[in-house]
Amino acid sequence: MTPNMRAYAAGLLCLLFSTQLVSAFIREGCSIVARERIDPIVDPGNIAGHVHTIMGSSAIGPDATYASLRAGGCSSCQALDDKSAYWVPTLYMALKNGSFISALPQGGVRVYWMKRGMGKEKVHAFPEGFRMVAGTSTLRTYNASALEQRAIQWGCVGGKKDTFTPGFPTNAHCPLSLRLMLSFPSCWDGKNLDSADHKSHMAYPANIGTGKCPASHPVRTAAIMYEINWNQQAFENYRSLALKPSQPWVLANGDGTGYGMHGDFLNGWDVPALQKIIDVCGASISSGEISECKVARQQPAANVWNPAHGCHKTPLYNETTSGMLAKLPGCNPVTYGPISAGNKTCSATVPATFKTPVGYYGLVPPPGSPGLTTNPAILTNASGYNYVGAFSPIWSGRTSIQRDITSSIAGGRAKITTAKCMSACAKLGYKYCGMTGNTCWGNKQAYPTSKKISYDACSVPCLGSASEMCGSVKCYQMYAATGALASTNTTSSSTTTATHSSSSVAASSMKASQLMKKHLKSQRSRKHRRATA
Repeated sequence: MTPNMRAYAAGLLCLLFSTQLVSAFIREGCSIVARERIDPIVDPGNIAGHVHTIMGSSAIGPDATYASLRAGGCSSCQALDDKSAYWVPTLYMALKNGSFISALPQGGVRVYWMKRGMGKEKVHAFPEGFRMVAGTSTLRTYNASALEQRAIQWGCVGGKKDTFTPGFPTNAHCPLSLRLMLSFPSCWDGKNLDSADHKSHMAYPANIGTGKCPASHPVRTAAIMYEINWNQQAFENYRSLALKPSQPWVLANGDGTGYGMHGDFLNGWDVPALQKIIDVCGASISSGEISECKVARQQPAANVWNPAHGCHKTPLYNETTSGMLAKLPGCNPVTYGPISAGNKTCSATVPATFKTPVGYYGLVPPPGSPGLTTNPAILTNASGYNYVGAFSPIWSGRTSIQRDITSSIAGGRAKITTAKCMSACAKLGYKYCGMTGNTCWGNKQAYPTSKKISYDACSVPCLGSASEMCGSVKCYQMYAATGALASTNTTSSSTTTATHSSSSVAASSMKASQLMKKHLKSQRSRKHRRATA
């Protein structure tokens, strides 16, 4: 074992001992709220150099402050009083062909708030406006004498024996997860809310997680640790395609070693609430779970761990950061050291900026929200119609008030978009129309307000446009004409019978003119015709 590794092992034992054996911490879960090039600490007011996976307040942005975070529409953290922002570089698998696949954390981050004072030493909550960074993005080699580097550990979890290393583990097949444990310093100078390097106002105690604070930083704060897990097993089938199969991972900053991992914290806590949690529950709950802390106000667990209910934000930049990418966003060539990466400059095009992002719960952003095609939204207007709202569909007796006009769209369901549905409605003279999971309807009248429901139930993307929502079998996405129509629909015609299930409605390929010809022929051959909507 090298001297570096012996020192690392000793430091790791100290940190694990303080973390695992001393019941002096509270931990909360925070799910992912965004993956964007945003970093209000290192790159305030500008697009960040690399992509971050962000947890916490939906108000995170390049100019985020304590006040703006507190005013955010929602938070992805368990504690209702926590609207902080927590972020780390996004993890990717680098492939031989030069492309990258994003890796999603299992749920998000576990944030540990450790009460590790000496004796009866007071452990303080962070003040308003406080911010800090742990780790150094440009590092590509390991120095065991640096407390900051010893405070970052990568674990391979679920094998015969969990292993921890200062950088990415090599030749490791982790059955449960690839785990990051990143500890922040907990000794404050008592004066500055930030510093030029975003670190100097803070220092680590003697043993990283425990021990005496240096005289220059005498104020003990709660010790923060991030625990993040990635499902490495989900990527094993891609390993043979990786740039380095023995160690396929890279960070968004181009780091292929893991030494350049870093974490950022921008305080958004209600400070008295956090102080009370530290004082009352910091050393009294054996499990450490914040759910057992009676003085901590909490939101429903589903809002944290279930993406269908969790807090998200609409994107600020028109830039794809997840899935399969041709390159890492920004100027971030993959490097493996040992030379530090240094600051990178390039002429990469800055992506367009959307309007002010908004926070929301669930998978569907508010109607009219701009976003990527990977984040479909409800359009607020199209082809002379304005969005009215979402309604519980009326299936019983529907022929008296609405008609399935999907067949009037060229290509039918497979080509449906909001604009095409509205255009079909206008041509047929319907004032109201909408969609239920890629079926277009024309309405003689508006739905009753008693049927109105939350817009997020309209969760099926349009088959003809991945950037739009088209309602769902449980949600009628209704629009109303903004002006006079060319004609009013009063002609009775055949109604397409539809079976509404999880597979929705089978579309007819018949054009509107063909439908009318068939209807007229039916009139001539029958004494009684069936009236429809």
